[in-house]
Amino acid sequence: MVDHDGNVQVIRSVIGGVEASYTPQDVPAVWRRVVDAPLDVAALATRWGPTEKWGEDQSFWQALHTELSEVAALWSQRDQAGREILTNGLESDPIKRRVQNHLSTMRGKGYFEVGQAGLLLNVRATCLAAELMYSAAQSLAEGTKYKRCSECSQYFEANRADAIFCSSACRMAAHRKG
Repeated sequence: MVDHDGNVQVIRSVIGGVEASYTPQDVPAVWRRVVDAPLDVAALATRWGPTEKWGEDQSFWQALHTELSEVAALWSQRDQAGREILTNGLESDPIKRRVQNHLSTMRGKGYFEVGQAGLLLNVRATCLAAELMYSAAQSLAEGTKYKRCSECSQYFEANRADAIFCSSACRMAAHRKG
């Protein structure tokens, strides 16, 4: 997140003595990465931070995982560069409405903080569940294109058609392998 002075905030949390942190560069495809794996709330807490800020239990996380899986399924087509692109059919409308309703409910429960920097509003998710839903909603709104990294197989936002790696670390690891 970017604060009112334009500084990038690193979000940190500690659970059971394990510090988890992430920066905005990690967040855009993290909801796809979470959905791609079987739901494991303990692993989410270890990697990304508190999973029970407002009393979210296993059933909450199961419902969120299911809803995000339905959102991810909307990326069912590929463009010429092999990037997954958003389906623009009527089947996406009910899912988009549910995501919008989910965001409204979360906002009403304090899952988001809204600040202002001049003419711009800054929205900050206050917990992992809000960050995942907000990231998915942004991807829906922007029609984000995704690819899987050729090195680690994780999803990433493929802004360039020729992108094949999610990070410079994966690119260097692939080049070291030859």
